Amino acid sequence: MANAKHIKGQDDTRAASTEASGRHTSGGKHACGDRRTAVIAAVIVVAIVAVLAVVLGGLGSSGVLSSGSEQAIVTEGSDAASGQASGSAAADAEESGSSSAAAAAGGESSAEDSSAEDAASERLSADPSKTFTEQADFAALSYPQRWKDVCRIETDKSSARYYATVRPDEEVLLFTVSSQPIDGGSLLGSLDGQDLYLKTEEPSFGKDWQEYEKSEVLAMLEDVNVLIDGLTATPGFTATDN
Repeated sequence: MANAKHIKGQDDTRAASTEASGRHTSGGKHACGDRRTAVIAAVIVVAIVAVLAVVLGGLGSSGVLSSGSEQAIVTEGSDAASGQASGSAAADAEESGSSSAAAAAGGESSAEDSSAEDAASERLSADPSKTFTEQADFAALSYPQRWKDVCRIETDKSSARYYATVRPDEEVLLFTVSSQPIDGGSLLGSLDGQDLYLKTEEPSFGKDWQEYEKSEVLAMLEDVNVLIDGLTATPGFTATDN
């Protein structure tokens, strides 16, 4: 009986020891599992943090770029507006300058016209008997002094052509005196046996000619009679009987 109890006691002791060992093993397994879970969780947290950092960094960069782009656009717009304003101001200044220049040119033109008209009036009222002499190869030709500044004389060996230069850019041929026959001309007479011919022109005027300019040309043409009188008074001249 005592041996049976002893064996039973030993069995109970082994069972308790086995149960305790099983509990220890199970507890170890649970502790190991918890550590793995914690490590995995930490890894996940780190990964999430890293992803968030990348995402937030990207958004930050995008925001900066966007802000920079907006700033660049605003700056460009400001520059464009400034450029347009400057261009408009320059255009206004140029237009104003052109208007001022045109007004000044108009004033100068009006002053020049008035001055030219005054000079013409003075020449027209001057004494035609006062003359200057052009010495041609075939004769000495006298013409009123009042036209000397507005007359150009073109001579060669046989002729002299008188031009009105009332308008320097538009000379008008008045008459030609020649020692040779002229188509449409007439014989004046002879000087020392040399026949002399005269041809007068009929001037035409453009629409832009002023009345005082026309008056001067016509008066210059009429004063060819002064030249004829001078030739007639020259010794050795014989007038043609008409």
